[in-house]
Amino acid sequence: SPVFFAILLVSGCGAGIIDTFLFIHIREIGGSDLCMGLMRLVTCIAEVPFFSASGPLIARLGVVGVVALAQSAYALRFFLYQAIPRPWLFVPVEVLHGLTYAAMWSTACCYGKMVAPAGSEASLQGVLTGVHWGLGSG
Repeated sequence: SPVFFAILLVSGCGAGIIDTFLFIHIREIGGSDLCMGLMRLVTCIAEVPFFSASGPLIARLGVVGVVALAQSAYALRFFLYQAIPRPWLFVPVEVLHGLTYAAMWSTACCYGKMVAPAGSEASLQGVLTGVHWGLGSG
C-alpha cells in the first residue's frame, strides 16, 4: 500500500540521518572514539535478538503493530539524541536500533511477501530495499 511505502521511506530517512549525523553530534559534545565504537557495538549486538524475535513479535502484534512500535522507537531515539547531554549516555540508547532496524526490516520483508503476487516476491523485495535504503537513507 502507498502508506506502507511512505512509512518505509520515512524509516529510511531516519536511518540515513542517524548514520550520517549521529557521530558528528557525539564528537561535538565531547565523545571519544571509544564511546562511538561502543555505540556501534551495541547497535550491532541489538540486531541479533530483535531479528530472532521478529517472527513471534509480528505474530503477536501484526505488521501494523510492529511498524508502529518501530516508528515510536525512532521518535524516542531522536528525542533522546537531542536531550542527552553526555556522550556515554548514548550507549544504552542504541539498543533501540534493534526495533528501528531489525524489527522494522523483518516486518517490511514479511509484508512484502504477503502482498506480492506469486513469483514476484524477490522483485518486491528489491523495491522495498530501494525505497528504504535508496530513496530514504540515501
